[in-house]
Amino acid sequence: MTKNKNNGNGLQKTVFAKLYADLRRGRYKPGEQLSGRGLAKDMGASLTPVRESIQRLEALGAIEITKTGSLRIPKLSTAEIEQLYNLRMLVEGQAAAEAAEKATPETIQILEEIEEQAAKAFANRELGQISTLNEKFHMQLYQLSNNKPLLDTINMLWLRSGPLLPAIYAFYQVITNHLENSSEAENFHHTVLNALRERNPETARKATQADIRDGLKMYKSLAVDLKQAMGGLTGGADPKCD
Repeated sequence: MTKNKNNGNGLQKTVFAKLYADLRRGRYKPGEQLSGRGLAKDMGASLTPVRESIQRLEALGAIEITKTGSLRIPKLSTAEIEQLYNLRMLVEGQAAAEAAEKATPETIQILEEIEEQAAKAFANRELGQISTLNEKFHMQLYQLSNNKPLLDTINMLWLRSGPLLPAIYAFYQVITNHLENSSEAENFHHTVLNALRERNPETARKATQADIRDGLKMYKSLAVDLKQAMGGLTGGADPKCD
């Protein structure tokens, strides 16, 4: 009996981790309808661990249950997106500042290697890879803070931010032009790395906040197109963007 219980717990953790990662990486779009049975089939799992994972993600605000009992990814208004990014600037800036005080040559080298990979992806306009490596860089950086409450908050905010990514990919050419015309956007991570080498917490904080602020500016500059993208990506439903 104990063995079966442990196996069940392990499966539940695996299912939750998969859903969690998919949400953070933008697999599901704002307003997208989900099916517990469909998710279970995709994962090759039974319905029970999927339902348990959905309940946990609902508590975190990453999935919502409508009045009719259906599941969907929450839609964020423009104001909510701005609030989300402002909070990210606050807590992620603090994590970067604390990381600058604790970074070692070895941990800085790991970040440098991630950034080198990101530079190659950037040059090749591999936006999916850029997104993955950007997340890896930020999470590796914040882990250096060794501040669990702060890291838990950051993970929650990234979980809520993930479903916004498909709107970015829907405007590949616009984003490509943005990258080509913004040398400042390419330098934020370099500034953070220099701050770590110099053990300069405030420079690390400001560079991280500027990086996040640049993403928010992008959303604002695409406000009208963002509405259209979310509407198209959610089957023509009226997106809650105002």
